[in-house]
Amino acid sequence: MSSPLIRALAVRTMGYIRVKRINEYLIEPLKELLNDEDPYVKKTAVLCVPKVYEITPDLIEKHGIINTLQKMLVKEGNTLVVSNLVACFQELSEMR
Repeated sequence: MSSPLIRALAVRTMGYIRVKRINEYLIEPLKELLNDEDPYVKKTAVLCVPKVYEITPDLIEKHGIINTLQKMLVKEGNTLVVSNLVACFQELSEMR
């Protein structure tokens, strides 16, 4: 997909699919979008993580997405992404 807006809308839609079996297919695209070059796409992917975690926490843990988020927090230079990472960690800690 070439448009960042389309990629962001795709990841947002993935987050709203609240079906355990479907989440298995969403993990790989989610991991890809967390590493997208566009900050808006990354921010949207970060916000999707708690939604997936709520339904299938084992998948998030198994695929190392928490570690990916931690690395992003250290390396990310965009304040919009960083603020959403902090919000994501807050949500995840409340669910744990």
